[in-house]
Amino acid sequence: MMTNLMKSFFVSSAVLLAFSACSLGGGGMDMSSEETVFKVKEVVAEYVNLQENKLYELKWSERQDEKKLKNELGEIYISFVNQDDQSFYQIISCEGGEFKADDARPAKRAVSYELTESLPLDSITPAYIQSMTAEGKKLFSETEGSEQYEFKSVEFYRFSMDPVYKESVGNIMGGFPLKKEKKNETMHFYMDQNYLKKGEESEMHGKHLWTNYYTISFKLDDNGKLTLFS
Repeated sequence: MMTNLMKSFFVSSAVLLAFSACSLGGGGMDMSSEETVFKVKEVVAEYVNLQENKLYELKWSERQDEKKLKNELGEIYISFVNQDDQSFYQIISCEGGEFKADDARPAKRAVSYELTESLPLDSITPAYIQSMTAEGKKLFSETEGSEQYEFKSVEFYRFSMDPVYKESVGNIMGGFPLKKEKKNETMHFYMDQNYLKKGEESEMHGKHLWTNYYTISFKLDDNGKLTLFS
């Protein structure tokens, strides 16, 4: 029985307009391709000084326009903290074939620069991304009823380190060595994959085409193994 299947729907205009894909020379960038992984890290380094800030969250998502379910990169989301314990988040999107960033916005909760671990970007490689993608497909294929569905796209990849919030620092300094705990030094990984149900057709509602799709969520467990989760 599938307990991890989430039904969603995609609405696109009946008359599709010409949109520019975020690309390296014309076509859209595949969510898990080698060039995409390298480009994502390159773009992050362009907008965030990684020598002076600690990046503790990175997420890249597929496009949400008429190219939804085409498995093409659409947006990058990052969270980081500077040496003054000021934390920020920023969205980097694609406009006219170029990466463009919104202004960095302050996060609601202050983060300790000293005690928060940086995201190990070197460990986020094309091989890792592709292996996690393949493992997710395999896990879903072993689920009862999965033969009724076909893979369409990756909704997002998300990596994060647990930030140490300033409000907790007093407790840490009071004798609890939180910085050395595994949960603060372990990189977390999450991924959503989208599937279509075979034989289920898109439907017209007014001037819009509605397509049902089904999302499966994954994460790494405490042993570093990819698992399904609701």
